[in-house]
Amino acid sequence: MQHTNQDLERPTDTKGDLATANPDLAVIARYRIILGIAVGLLLISVAIILMLVFRAGSVDRGTDSTNNQNEMNSGQTAEDDSGTNSDVLSPTREEKMIAYTVENATERNAVCNDGTPAVYFYRPGEGEGIDKWLVWFEGGGGCSSLESCDKRFEESKYLMSSSASGEGRVKEGGILSADTNDNPDFASWNHVMLNYCSSDTWMGDAIQTSSEREYIFAGHDIVSAIFKDLSDHNVFSRDLSDASELLVAGSSAGGSGASHNLNRIVDWFPELPIKGVIDSSWDPNDTTFTPFPFNDAEVVAFRGTHLDTYCSEALGTDLLDCVDLDALQPFWQVPVFIYIDQIDKVKLGNSGITDPSDPTQQSWILDNAELIRETLEEVDGYFSPAYGQHAVITNDWFNDSKIDGISFRQALGDWYFERTKDTQHLFSFTGERQTR
Repeated sequence: MQHTNQDLERPTDTKGDLATANPDLAVIARYRIILGIAVGLLLISVAIILMLVFRAGSVDRGTDSTNNQNEMNSGQTAEDDSGTNSDVLSPTREEKMIAYTVENATERNAVCNDGTPAVYFYRPGEGEGIDKWLVWFEGGGGCSSLESCDKRFEESKYLMSSSASGEGRVKEGGILSADTNDNPDFASWNHVMLNYCSSDTWMGDAIQTSSEREYIFAGHDIVSAIFKDLSDHNVFSRDLSDASELLVAGSSAGGSGASHNLNRIVDWFPELPIKGVIDSSWDPNDTTFTPFPFNDAEVVAFRGTHLDTYCSEALGTDLLDCVDLDALQPFWQVPVFIYIDQIDKVKLGNSGITDPSDPTQQSWILDNAELIRETLEEVDGYFSPAYGQHAVITNDWFNDSKIDGISFRQALGDWYFERTKDTQHLFSFTGERQTR
């Protein structure tokens, strides 16, 4: 029996009339209802099965991720050094830096002032930074006489020994942060912190003995030993010798150490692209408001200081001028970026400033800031604000220090990756300091 389209399109509320008029159509309608219900139930069943499968897969992946993270946090070096890290960089790498002791430290004279072995801290790179390295020299002043060394040992033993620990010693902020929000350019790199314990700006090679104890100044050999270990496949399966680029950084006394060891590092890795960044170490002409208790010659002799050979050989009898970074700067074999606050409170204090509101001292501060600006004219890349801060590259001031809206972090990244030709950032200090 044939049916018209009008019959098949009748509203369902006329079904009773249709069944009475034609029994065949009633059977067809019942089959259609049953078939629709069956198809609906089948689709619901499939959806439930797919949902359960997806949820189970998510739980499995989450468990694996948690286990992998726990392995990283536990400090297992097999995962850290194998090069098997994911190619996808997480916004925050939670694993902490791992402490390493220099191999055969005593035999290699890589020891702290008290003879304990030198140590350093390492976090492996991941993703795009897996073969890129950042090595930061820690700062912390120094001592230049037996009396000052005795006092330093009593008050700040952690700066002279690896057996003592200071609060917040391991730096994991600023340029050493693994958080891509705070450190987008270098968060994924291999991070190395050189623990400062030689009191000689990483350049010493001498032994001095007081009535209290013996002091070993071995910064020069510590640097050699650590870089040797960083390049040793027996220590790291993925090491510095496999690197594609290296950024050498340092703050305060560590900046001086990085400055005078930079050319040595370049000579050790002649094929490796290397750059440097020096934080809060720029001392133009070593000027002070009041004289230092020791002159450069006495400090160099007491510590057995190894000055940069490129500079000292070129200057000959005037080699002590190489102590000052503005004199050393022309002899660097690779590009270097300078950070110096024009009213750095630590440097002003070391220069003898006790009352910045005193007219005589204030006049010297203004003259010194002008001298900083003048000497920076010879530097290709620099960032010089006037907040009064010291050693900022591993703390919040890495992002908070700004000039004309550009942060130190951004300026350094732009210079390093050559994203702009504007690499000289200067605040014209005339007596009013900057504020956040």
